[in-house]
Amino acid sequence: MTLLIAGAAAAQGWMTPSFGNGQLVLVGEGYRPGERVEITVRAAGASHQFTAASDPRGRFRLDTALAVAPFSSVQIEARDEQGLTQATITSAPGAAGGPGVGAPLPDSPVAPESCPSDDEDPRSEY
Repeated sequence: MTLLIAGAAAAQGWMTPSFGNGQLVLVGEGYRPGERVEITVRAAGASHQFTAASDPRGRFRLDTALAVAPFSSVQIEARDEQGLTQATITSAPGAAGGPGVGAPLPDSPVAPESCPSDDEDPRSEY
């Protein structure tokens, strides 16, 4: 879930957090070309400061290298050069791996003789 909070005036740009490799990556769009964006990330009780500069198209990608535990709350605040702020509260997705991931499924509890054959109409009663 992502929650966006705006003050008196909303920031012109926006950010999208990503956790694809277990580390937080921020992708920004809609900023002015070459604009500096001051970013604060709060996760696991710690605060981390970053600065990103948008490209000629007003975009940036910031690899924070912050490993975020699954299901952890992450608060992100971005302030652009006009002093406009965007705040995002989200949580890291669940772990991709873990016990049972990729394990074979258990045998079906339905006995083969109770299943309709290929030439039977499955809507008919048996």
